[in-house]
Amino acid sequence: MKDKAVHTACGVVELYPQGKNIDSKPGLVPAFTQENKSLGLCANCQAVIYPYKLLKKPHPGGQEPPKDTCPVCGVDALRCLDARELKGFFTNLQPEDFDGQFEWQPNATRPSLSVNAEVGNIQRILNASVSAFNDHIISVNDNGGNGGFDFQNAFIYGKPKPGAYAVSSDKNSPVTTSGSAYRVALLSRRKTDILLVNIEEWPTGVFADPTTVIGRAAWYSFAFWLRVAAATQLDVDAMELQAGFRSLEQNGTVIGQAFLCDHLENGAGYCRFLEKPKEFKKLMDLANPNILNSIASKWINQPHGNACDTSCNLCLRDYQNLAYHGLLDWRLALDMAQLVLSASSVIDLNSPNGSIPNPWSELYQGMNAPITATLQRLGYGLPTQFGTLTGYVHQNQKRQTMLILRHPLWQDNHPEWIASEASAKAQTHYHDYEVKSANPFLILRRPGDYA
Repeated sequence: MKDKAVHTACGVVELYPQGKNIDSKPGLVPAFTQENKSLGLCANCQAVIYPYKLLKKPHPGGQEPPKDTCPVCGVDALRCLDARELKGFFTNLQPEDFDGQFEWQPNATRPSLSVNAEVGNIQRILNASVSAFNDHIISVNDNGGNGGFDFQNAFIYGKPKPGAYAVSSDKNSPVTTSGSAYRVALLSRRKTDILLVNIEEWPTGVFADPTTVIGRAAWYSFAFWLRVAAATQLDVDAMELQAGFRSLEQNGTVIGQAFLCDHLENGAGYCRFLEKPKEFKKLMDLANPNILNSIASKWINQPHGNACDTSCNLCLRDYQNLAYHGLLDWRLALDMAQLVLSASSVIDLNSPNGSIPNPWSELYQGMNAPITATLQRLGYGLPTQFGTLTGYVHQNQKRQTMLILRHPLWQDNHPEWIASEASAKAQTHYHDYEVKSANPFLILRRPGDYA
């Protein structure tokens, strides 16, 4: 937006002064005529591989990019993107009047860290592997999963502009296109300091799998918790830091790793500072609800603890992570932080942390609790105990369905889940019922899945 008008970008170009004139160069680096190192992006595990394959020529327009087998998760879901860095934009030269409302959401992906990143020295602190290093943070705009934009040579008012590439626009636009189309994603690379955190040991039956929605939610929630905690400890604005996670193959398993990165080019020193064992322990102490004025104590206690079912602008949400609001969950974030504090942390829905009640219990204990009320509206009865877990039996005898609540990070091999499932099936009047696990994370967001 400029001069009370909205200008729509339609192409890329690099402009430079040449005497009294303005000349142009290719707006993408490398140019279409040059080979390029592609970027691999996996739709299954979210792994990013850069550089990936060397492309002798750009991908043709009108076609989805080819898919390969992901070296991280082994699924044929790795898209080979022809991603090129841009030098500058130009508009369609048809400004529209600004009507006072301007809502725009960029299509660029989250800040990402490549599988190929050169990680520095790794040290074990608490139950985490921690490393701070300087490398590229990658963002790519692949046009909403389409692999990029179909660029052609641009003509401005009917005259060719060397090096200017544009996407097809309105026929009445001063900017027109001609020639072969190439599908190219827009790449941004920024070298800065990065803090990488990986959970070393997981309790039996507990895991955040990056190939699942719940696993990604856990890693994103933990990453943005690290961002909030780091801003608190450093006494800086959270906007000075970015957060994300990367997927990696380790001993045949896909694991996640949360990272923080400085917003400034080349880093501001924050991540290097937090890597120090003493400072990292202080950072993680903010997840201990038994410490007065810690972040965890403020989130768990009233009024926030009872009012916030998933996440809000008082805990994990802000404008910068708008695209991930549906995934963020402050309870998941604190549980992931508890695992970093100790491999022996109890991760479930009911065990207290010292004198502090389990924050998950507020979601299902009591007639007016969100989960209990939601399931009753879907035809399930009152909470029933099966072993150590709480279950709900559908009141329609024809359905013969039973839901048993378990922690979002629990896997099918968790000992308590196995025991509670066996306890439910052993009861005579529920012998023929189908026993299903119920995920509180999904019940609050997609209750229809349990209808």
